[in-house]
Amino acid sequence: QQVDVLRNRLQPLLHAANDDAFAWQRRQVVFNRQPLAEVLDEVNRYRAGRIVAVNPDLAERVLSGVFNVGDADAVVDALQATLHAQAVNLPGGLVLLY
Repeated sequence: QQVDVLRNRLQPLLHAANDDAFAWQRRQVVFNRQPLAEVLDEVNRYRAGRIVAVNPDLAERVLSGVFNVGDADAVVDALQATLHAQAVNLPGGLVLLY
């Protein structure tokens, strides 16, 4: 079974019927048609610093993918390639995507 927390509230209990629900056991995060802003919120949990989409249109772009939490910085490379985004690396691990 699976439960999600959204805006500090527990969502209804679900039956985890697919392999994506257990990706955390393989140290992966799986995204299925989620806005980039939500993807970055999750990825930022696994890295020092933050990745921020400074362009609102970019932040709303929907994407799917699988990322290894042990290499969260690889997300930036993947986003640049797939979304044609540009990245600026700043001190403290801050990455701005535009």
